[in-house]
Amino acid sequence: MLPPLPVPTIPGADAVAAWFTMWPSFHDAEVLSFHLNRGATSLIRVHAWIVSSRTDDRGFFLKEREGIVRFELRGIKWLSLEGEDADRQNVIGEACL
Repeated sequence: MLPPLPVPTIPGADAVAAWFTMWPSFHDAEVLSFHLNRGATSLIRVHAWIVSSRTDDRGFFLKEREGIVRFELRGIKWLSLEGEDADRQNVIGEACL
């Protein structure tokens, strides 16, 4: 198992880390909504979870904790969104915070 990720110094990060018992990686998390607002606050809602070391009878890791995390973004200078089909599940392949 990987070591815990450091909790970023952003407002609300401590509450997220407290709920999940650590800072989640957001790998494979699903983007539920994204609202880009030029010159104001943009919003992203993400369904995230952490997995336990236990697996089900098919070998899939069990979700330990899950929740919806809302990010508020300001001052976006550059943005690139890629994906196959925005009307389907929007999975985060890699997150950088």
